[in-house]
Amino acid sequence: MAIVSLPLLRFDAPTASPVYRTAASEMRSVTLPSGAKATLAPGSTLVANVDNARHVRLTGTAFFDVRHDPASPFTVEAADFLVKDVGTRFDVSLENGILRVAVQAGTVSVSSVRFAQPVVLDAGKALFADPGRGVVEITAQATEAVGSWRRGRLVYNRAPLGLVVADVSRYAGRRVEIRRDLANRRFSGVITIEPGASAIDTLKQLTGLDARVEGSTVRLVRGAGD
Repeated sequence: MAIVSLPLLRFDAPTASPVYRTAASEMRSVTLPSGAKATLAPGSTLVANVDNARHVRLTGTAFFDVRHDPASPFTVEAADFLVKDVGTRFDVSLENGILRVAVQAGTVSVSSVRFAQPVVLDAGKALFADPGRGVVEITAQATEAVGSWRRGRLVYNRAPLGLVVADVSRYAGRRVEIRRDLANRRFSGVITIEPGASAIDTLKQLTGLDARVEGSTVRLVRGAGD
């Protein structure tokens, strides 16, 4: 009987993609495998692509500080949107299907199967895209206000009210909702982020909306004079 020895085959488990998460009341700054830096807002998740260190997937909100490499652009995937850096510092948020991109320095391009061509944003510009309502809008955004949530302030210039409510819900520590017929109303103003319901109260005052408490949810509705 002949005995043949065969080398053992080695099957390495696939390398897991790095995942960064923040709890409901937590902000977190991380350095990604690519060397890019990101600050995550509360309740956000960022997944780095194990096969391409300069490609990440975002759910929630994050501010990115990226060293631009024209040979290998840094790309943020948010649902079916791709935000690609052509510059350095920018903010990306995906809340309830609404995308917000604001540029503090440099340039980014935003592409999607929903767009005929990429939208290019320079510093001081912000894009809001609400695929559910077929709305895409570009507005001015003061560069010092981009990512201001990291310093305890939410600054808006004609932002969809649905996105503002999603932000307030994130920082108030409780679920806040708004009627669909109000979600596309535009809002400009500054809201200070503080624990508890103060951000909700500020939003009520600035918009003239009323708040109805339904269990653990606060629902914003039209005020008596609206």
